[in-house]
Amino acid sequence: MSFPFSVGDHVIYGDESGFITFIDHHYFTLCVAQWEDENTLHGYKQCNLLVYRQYWKEVRKVDSQESVHD
Repeated sequence: MSFPFSVGDHVIYGDESGFITFIDHHYFTLCVAQWEDENTLHGYKQCNLLVYRQYWKEVRKVDSQESVHD
């Protein structure tokens, strides 16, 4: 199955902007905040928002520099 988005795509959904960290048939996760934390496996922590498939039509791909405030 092909998806309209890819992991790493920068998108805007409502008042949130970020990049996609995971995609499934039913939802994707949108990283809206990321910060360093040397006490974690990958060296950072994230705040991710679930965006269910029924809302994908409201998501807009953007350049990595664009945000909801542009």
